[in-house]
Amino acid sequence: MNHDVVALLEALRATPLAWIADEVEAEIAVGRLVEKTYSEPGQTRRRTGTTVQDFNDEEQLEIALHCLANYLLVTPHVWDKAVGILRKSVKTDGVALGNVSIADATGHVFEPFSAEYGGHARRLFGLLREAWPAGPQDFENKFSVPEEAK
Repeated sequence: MNHDVVALLEALRATPLAWIADEVEAEIAVGRLVEKTYSEPGQTRRRTGTTVQDFNDEEQLEIALHCLANYLLVTPHVWDKAVGILRKSVKTDGVALGNVSIADATGHVFEPFSAEYGGHARRLFGLLREAWPAGPQDFENKFSVPEEAK
């Protein structure tokens, strides 16, 4: 496995984000299905079948960084958008309630991303952007995170 990916997985496993490391490792381990042409011994007729091919080092790194970006940049943005839509949609007597919270059955408010998370997300965006194997512009094209998260 790519040595940079191994280091990243070790760092993730030393935090509460070990589950992301497990997901990255599992995705890399399965490889990808590719079509291959072959002929059986003693046969001239060629056949087409599928086989599993390992990801190369660059692809492994892209898988790892893509997973991090999805969970740590995209998910918080989607969460904020969903809560914003709920705040506009939940109404009493036709008036939108501006302060809607999502809570469990005991009333404990669920807030998956702390207030200071935005600053961390901006820094993470910059780090992932620079580490992206296909370059910073490709990263920005793939992860069109809003300007405030950059």
